[in-house]
Amino acid sequence: MPAAFVAVSNIFLLSLFIYGLAPASGGHINPMITFATIITGLTGFARGVLYLIAQTCGAALAGGLIRGSFGRNLTLLYGGGGCLFQPGLMTAGQVFLIESVLSFCQIFLSFGVGLDPRQHAVFGPKLGPLLVACSLALVSFSSVGLGEGYPGAGLNPARCFAFAVSRGDFKYQWIWWFGPVTGAVVHSLVYHLAPPYHRQLREEAVETKMAYQKHHQDANRESQHEANEKMADGNLA
Repeated sequence: MPAAFVAVSNIFLLSLFIYGLAPASGGHINPMITFATIITGLTGFARGVLYLIAQTCGAALAGGLIRGSFGRNLTLLYGGGGCLFQPGLMTAGQVFLIESVLSFCQIFLSFGVGLDPRQHAVFGPKLGPLLVACSLALVSFSSVGLGEGYPGAGLNPARCFAFAVSRGDFKYQWIWWFGPVTGAVVHSLVYHLAPPYHRQLREEAVETKMAYQKHHQDANRESQHEANEKMADGNLA
């Protein structure tokens, strides 16, 4: 029941935050998604790095607020809020593998329903954020109970960093960062290399651009020719 509540609340909270932040940053609130858009070419490198820095700083501030609001004992009792596992029941390697696979699934779904520019005509800017939030809720809910001692996927390095700050424990923080990074890199390979559809689109785009340039040059030459004829007629007159 708590897992279902968290999943449903994620649908509303995440979609509303994306809508709210869209004018400023395009809705970038998750380093995993930001990094995925950088390596797929949808976000510029400099802008993406600024987003990552802002997300990490915001997470550190949130971790401090959690610790200050609930105190040391309550924060440690609940592990800061999430992004943890019990080393005696699961190994760090197992958790890293699970986090990598689930991160890939989340990124794949997010691109498919909202981030890929080609889907703009299908879902548009109004429906995309809601579908991204639904995909996060589904992946998050499905990860609960995958293994004993593993409460569920992190899927957001900044969120996990905030929890680490709140409980003052960074021992396994690499899992919640490199897991999503691994998932993003694998997704980037799939996005760029797997379907020939991308290469076909690039070829069509190049052909369209060349045809447009040729048409523009022909139009300029025709206009110049007409101007020269008018000038010649004027001189004869």
